[in-house]
Amino acid sequence: MARKGFTLIELLVVIAIIAILAAILFPVFARARAKARQASCQSNVKQIMTAFLMYAQDYDGRWVYDTMIPGLAVPGAGNSSDGSNVCWWRFPLYPYVKNWAVFVCPDGIRDAAAAAYPGNQFHFNYGYNANLRNRSDSDIYRPADLIAFGDASHWHGSQCGGRSFAWASVDKKPSGNPCNANQTVNQIDQCTRHNGGSNLGYADGHAKWNAATAIAGALPAAITP
Repeated sequence: MARKGFTLIELLVVIAIIAILAAILFPVFARARAKARQASCQSNVKQIMTAFLMYAQDYDGRWVYDTMIPGLAVPGAGNSSDGSNVCWWRFPLYPYVKNWAVFVCPDGIRDAAAAAYPGNQFHFNYGYNANLRNRSDSDIYRPADLIAFGDASHWHGSQCGGRSFAWASVDKKPSGNPCNANQTVNQIDQCTRHNGGSNLGYADGHAKWNAATAIAGALPAAITP
């Protein structure tokens, strides 16, 4: 008895079913990967917040002062004689982390080599709330509500009135500039870092994801000690 093969109609039905399943599953896989990168980033933020607190403990309760002042440059990193700004916050914190990869958001546009290079400003990665520069712990009255660090378009997340924290990936727009988080045209979901929001670290050391609209709505109080 001859074997019966697939008819053309049956073959087309199978192909159509596979296409439908792919259309359903591929976005699910993409979201799962995005969630994994978000979780990895949140782990980075938590580790860096721990480094901030350890730094403060070693410096009489004062937060990183990342402005170029004599004596604060990282030994062996050039002391700005080569044009590098070695006092940016990641260099004073590095001894507490000892892994440049932790300073890189998986959804940012930098890498560990750029983190280690003193001449890289590190825009579109993580940012520090510059309002905390050299502040004493005793100056901070709402540490659990005060954004200290996190996903940001500018290496000082407090740029643009703090909206750098909310719209951390404005580089995805043609007008991508770290300070363009101030522009309403860039305050859209496309310009967020992780699924419509950012991972943020707070002055008490905890880290969590926040929706961009919630971050923007909490400003300026959320960045004001």
